Amino acid sequence: MKRILVPVMGLAAFMLIISGMASGAEMGYSDPTGDVENDGMEAVYLPNIDIEKLEVEETSEQVTIRMTVSGNINLNPEGRLFYHYYVKLDHDGDGVTDTDIELDTSSAFTYACDYDTEIYRYIDESMLAGNGTHTLTITIPREWLGNAPAIVDVFGTTEVGDFMDYADDYINKYFEGGTPIGDGSGDDDTGDDDTGDDDTGDDDTGDDDTGDDDKSDSPGFELAIIIPVILFLVVLAGVWGRKRN
Repeated sequence: MKRILVPVMGLAAFMLIISGMASGAEMGYSDPTGDVENDGMEAVYLPNIDIEKLEVEETSEQVTIRMTVSGNINLNPEGRLFYHYYVKLDHDGDGVTDTDIELDTSSAFTYACDYDTEIYRYIDESMLAGNGTHTLTITIPREWLGNAPAIVDVFGTTEVGDFMDYADDYINKYFEGGTPIGDGSGDDDTGDDDTGDDDTGDDDTGDDDTGDDDKSDSPGFELAIIIPVILFLVVLAGVWGRKRN
């Protein structure tokens, strides 16, 4: 019986590990509103770069980034106006950017550094979502990051300008410490910003989408499938053991 249970329990442990990898790792920060650094831009544009939160989810197949602002994401500005949405990833915990994801309204690309190789990749429209809503979602293949270790930290920056005046905002600036989502203070800030946005309360459609994604990627989802399989294997091992005895 012991000879049977040992490999069965080993298989069970392996399946639990795999389920954790499949569910992916998530991290994120919240940021107070009203902290945009403005150098001459009209106030009407500032909410569109005023970051409320930044979230990153990494699996073995893809990296999903969600940046939420108090106004609306604008990927198609008119005239001389431009927007920049930049995300910096730290893979080894040294507080230095290893991967840049730079999205602007004139050219969208991600720069992925495989430590000794600089690879430029272009993001197409299928990898972007959320234009005109609170939340910009960028999804890129994990293979773009080469053999870089798992993401350990993230910071983001936004900018709006017209080539004469500028304004920008930061979240977890230079990896120097931010407010992790769930600490309460950041959640209160983000909740307050939506009160003034009548039509954007529905913008959290971006949040709805991400919520749906999280359900399928959450550890509970995998465990609901794996635990019954493990129990079945243990019972089967017991029956087999009794027959052999």
